Amino acid sequence: MKWRSIEGKRFTQDGAARSLWGVEAARRGDAKTLIITEGEMDALAAASVLPPEAYVVSVPNGAPQAVSNRRVEAEEDTKFAYVWDAKDVIKSAEKIILATDRDEAGEALAEELGRRIGRARCYVVQFPG
Repeated sequence: MKWRSIEGKRFTQDGAARSLWGVEAARRGDAKTLIITEGEMDALAAASVLPPEAYVVSVPNGAPQAVSNRRVEAEEDTKFAYVWDAKDVIKSAEKIILATDRDEAGEALAEELGRRIGRARCYVVQFPG
Protein backbone atom coordinates (compact mmCIF):
# COMPACT_ATOMS: atom_id res chain seq x y z
CA MET A 1 0.00 0.00 0.00
CA LYS A 2 1.26 3.48 -0.82
CA TRP A 3 0.13 6.88 0.41
CA ARG A 4 0.79 10.42 -0.78
CA SER A 5 0.22 13.49 1.34
CA ILE A 6 -2.40 16.01 0.28
CA GLU A 7 0.07 18.84 0.79
CA GLY A 8 3.58 18.67 -0.60
CA LYS A 9 5.35 15.78 -2.25
CA ARG A 10 5.61 13.30 0.61
CA PHE A 11 5.09 9.57 0.18
CA THR A 12 5.11 6.50 2.37
CA GLN A 13 4.49 2.82 1.73
CA ASP A 14 3.81 -0.36 3.63
CA GLY A 15 4.31 -3.82 2.17
CA ALA A 16 4.74 -2.48 -1.36
CA ALA A 17 6.67 -4.55 -3.90
CA ARG A 18 10.33 -3.68 -4.35
CA SER A 19 10.28 -4.52 -8.05
CA LEU A 20 9.67 -2.37 -11.11
CA TRP A 21 5.95 -1.62 -11.40
CA GLY A 22 4.81 -3.13 -14.71
CA VAL A 23 7.79 -5.45 -15.18
CA GLU A 24 5.51 -8.52 -15.40
CA ALA A 25 3.85 -7.20 -18.56
CA ALA A 26 7.26 -6.45 -20.08
CA ARG A 27 8.38 -10.01 -19.30
CA ARG A 28 5.31 -11.49 -21.00
CA GLY A 29 5.72 -9.34 -24.09
CA ASP A 30 8.49 -8.58 -26.50
CA ALA A 31 9.73 -5.27 -25.08
CA LYS A 32 11.57 -3.58 -27.94
CA THR A 33 11.41 -0.27 -26.08
CA LEU A 34 11.46 -0.01 -22.29
CA ILE A 35 10.57 3.29 -20.66
CA ILE A 36 11.50 3.73 -17.00
CA THR A 37 9.61 6.39 -15.04
CA GLU A 38 9.89 7.74 -11.52
CA GLY A 39 6.33 7.00 -10.40
CA GLU A 40 3.35 4.81 -11.19
CA MET A 41 1.21 7.76 -12.33
CA ASP A 42 3.93 8.76 -14.80
CA ALA A 43 4.02 5.17 -16.07
CA LEU A 44 0.23 5.05 -16.48
CA ALA A 45 0.26 8.32 -18.43
CA ALA A 46 3.00 7.06 -20.75
CA ALA A 47 1.35 3.65 -21.18
CA SER A 48 -1.83 5.30 -22.45
CA VAL A 49 -0.05 6.51 -25.61
CA LEU A 50 2.56 3.81 -26.28
CA PRO A 51 2.70 1.52 -29.30
CA PRO A 52 2.32 -2.23 -28.54
CA GLU A 53 6.07 -2.97 -28.75
CA ALA A 54 6.88 -0.48 -25.98
CA TYR A 55 6.52 -1.14 -22.27
CA VAL A 56 6.68 1.29 -19.40
CA VAL A 57 7.76 0.51 -15.85
CA SER A 58 8.18 2.59 -12.72
CA VAL A 59 10.78 2.44 -9.98
CA PRO A 60 9.36 1.15 -6.68
CA ASN A 61 10.74 3.63 -4.20
CA GLY A 62 11.12 6.95 -5.96
CA ALA A 63 14.26 8.86 -6.73
CA PRO A 64 17.36 9.19 -4.55
CA GLN A 65 18.15 12.64 -3.20
CA ALA A 66 21.63 12.71 -4.77
CA VAL A 67 24.01 10.74 -6.96
CA SER A 68 26.12 8.32 -4.94
CA ASN A 69 29.87 7.82 -5.39
CA ARG A 70 29.70 4.26 -4.05
CA ARG A 71 30.69 1.35 -6.25
CA VAL A 72 27.86 -0.50 -7.91
CA GLU A 73 27.95 -4.14 -6.82
CA ALA A 74 24.75 -6.10 -7.56
CA GLU A 75 24.84 -8.07 -4.33
CA GLU A 76 25.27 -4.95 -2.18
CA ASP A 77 23.02 -2.60 -4.17
CA THR A 78 19.87 -2.89 -2.06
CA LYS A 79 18.30 0.47 -3.04
CA PHE A 80 18.48 -0.49 -6.72
CA ALA A 81 17.91 -4.25 -6.36
CA TYR A 82 14.92 -3.87 -8.68
CA VAL A 83 17.31 -3.10 -11.57
CA TRP A 84 19.26 -6.31 -11.02
CA ASP A 85 16.00 -8.29 -10.64
CA ALA A 86 14.81 -6.99 -14.03
CA LYS A 87 18.10 -7.57 -15.90
CA ASP A 88 16.36 -10.00 -18.28
CA VAL A 89 13.90 -7.34 -19.43
CA ILE A 90 16.55 -4.61 -19.53
CA LYS A 91 18.98 -6.76 -21.49
CA SER A 92 16.39 -7.79 -24.09
CA ALA A 93 15.17 -4.24 -24.77
CA GLU A 94 16.61 -2.59 -27.88
CA LYS A 95 15.99 0.92 -26.54
CA ILE A 96 15.76 2.10 -22.93
CA ILE A 97 14.26 5.51 -22.25
CA LEU A 98 14.68 7.17 -18.86
CA ALA A 99 11.73 9.49 -18.24
CA THR A 100 12.41 10.96 -14.82
CA ASP A 101 11.41 14.30 -13.34
CA ARG A 102 13.53 17.36 -14.06
CA ASP A 103 14.20 18.06 -10.39
CA GLU A 104 17.45 17.19 -8.61
CA ALA A 105 16.15 13.81 -7.41
CA GLY A 106 14.88 12.86 -10.88
CA GLU A 107 18.23 13.72 -12.45
CA ALA A 108 20.00 11.68 -9.76
CA LEU A 109 17.71 8.73 -10.54
CA ALA A 110 18.50 8.94 -14.27
CA GLU A 111 22.22 9.03 -13.48
CA GLU A 112 22.03 6.06 -11.09
CA LEU A 113 19.94 4.02 -13.56
CA GLY A 114 22.40 4.85 -16.35
CA ARG A 115 25.31 3.61 -14.21
CA ARG A 116 23.60 0.26 -13.68
CA ILE A 117 22.07 -0.26 -17.11
CA GLY A 118 24.88 1.27 -19.16
CA ARG A 119 24.75 4.91 -20.24
CA ALA A 120 25.34 4.02 -23.90
CA ARG A 121 22.06 2.06 -23.94
CA CYS A 122 19.94 4.82 -22.37
CA TYR A 123 18.05 7.73 -23.87
CA VAL A 124 16.94 10.50 -21.52
CA VAL A 125 13.73 12.44 -22.02
CA GLN A 126 14.17 16.21 -21.81
CA PHE A 127 10.81 17.46 -20.63
CA PRO A 128 10.08 21.16 -21.28
CA GLY A 129 10.36 23.24 -18.20
